[in-house]
Amino acid sequence: MEIKNGNFGNLVLKYGLFLGLASVAFNALQYATGLLYTKSTMLNIFLWCLNGAIAIYFITTAVQQFKNENGNRLTVGEAIKVSVVVSAIAGVLFAAYYVLYTSVLDPQYYEKITEISVQKFENIFNEEQLDKMREQMLASKPSALMNFFSNFVSALVSGLIVGAIVGAVKKTKTDISL
Repeated sequence: MEIKNGNFGNLVLKYGLFLGLASVAFNALQYATGLLYTKSTMLNIFLWCLNGAIAIYFITTAVQQFKNENGNRLTVGEAIKVSVVVSAIAGVLFAAYYVLYTSVLDPQYYEKITEISVQKFENIFNEEQLDKMREQMLASKPSALMNFFSNFVSALVSGLIVGAIVGAVKKTKTDISL
């Protein structure tokens, strides 16, 4: 039993837009508060985990709503399907924002990130090694298309993983009697 395609489309569109907008808002909030360019590794890890928690919340909520609308029945495959489509929609939104941000709003983004990365190695490498590292990082600056693609693929992979876990936890237990 599966919910009607129109309901499925509305559900994934709704949660995909919510997740995409929440991701953009979270990134903009980091920028506005000066946390986007933080040098603190622990703070970066915390922000990454918080961003992941936001994604997990919206994906889990979408899967639960799908299950509710499907007569309280869910398979792992259905959970993955919902999760990947929600993540794809959110991924397109965030990837487009990211390209806009790094190309138009802050075209020096990659240079700033490179400097933060190089500074983390100042106590390990000598000046010549740091200069070489800086040059190599700047030479490998990704294109706007690559930025879009990598953000989109990351969203899909994350959606696949979260969907598989959520599906395994929330799947309908089948009663097998002999």
